[in-house]
Parts: sequence; structure tokens; C-alpha cells
Amino acid sequence: MPLPTDRGYAVVRQHSDGSVTVEVCAAITDGRPTNIHARHAQQPAVRIHPDVRLVDAGKYRYTTDVVEVFGAEDAVNIGPSLGLIKPIVD
Repeated sequence: MPLPTDRGYAVVRQHSDGSVTVEVCAAITDGRPTNIHARHAQQPAVRIHPDVRLVDAGKYRYTTDVVEVFGAEDAVNIGPSLGLIKPIVD
């Protein structure tokens, strides 16, 4: 996986101009991201691995598990976490 790679829950926001912002956070609490520690803002595209599950929260979608997020080839990529990170569940 390319470096740098951010690990955590991913929040995907689609913008009216077609761009995408992906935020990476420590937890999802009551359907809201908490402790955002990385942001890939206004990217042209997002690629989501087929094993990554997303929940629709209205204005954004978020992953149900910890994932790995990295930029490559004109897109933000979201894939399953291959590390030993344990999710924070509230």
C-alpha cells in the first residue's frame, strides 16, 4: 500500500461540483465522525474496495470498520485495514 496511508473510519462527502472529500477519524459516535485526523479535500474521485462497507448518513457516508485511505492515480483509495488497529465502538 502506498505511503502515507491514513487508518481509521472513513467519511465520504460528495460535493455538487463532482469532487469528493474523504475524512479519516478515530471513531463514529451516534453516526457522526469524531476525532478527525486526516482530510483528503476536493479530490477528483474516490475508489472504494469491494470489501469496504459504507453506511448512508444523509449528507455523507461512512465505513463500518477501520480502513486504510491513501491517494494514488488521481483518486483517494479506501481499502480494508490490513493492520492490527482495533476499532473504537461507542
